[in-house]
Amino acid sequence: MRDVNFPERGPGYLDLTRVNDVLHGAATLWISDFVEVYEGDIPLSKPQFVAARVSLPSDRSFVFL
Repeated sequence: MRDVNFPERGPGYLDLTRVNDVLHGAATLWISDFVEVYEGDIPLSKPQFVAARVSLPSDRSFVFL
């Protein structure tokens, strides 16, 4: 995800103890801000994230809860 400064530890390692707040904001910025959900012709309220997780770029599996 571009435009997001994820917390790092050491020589470029992701700091997993501090990533949760940044991850939630990044998911909102890059996903839920671009999703519109309708019930019939009626737009529903903006989606909210309840959980997000970090994965390796090679991991192409996505789970939506």
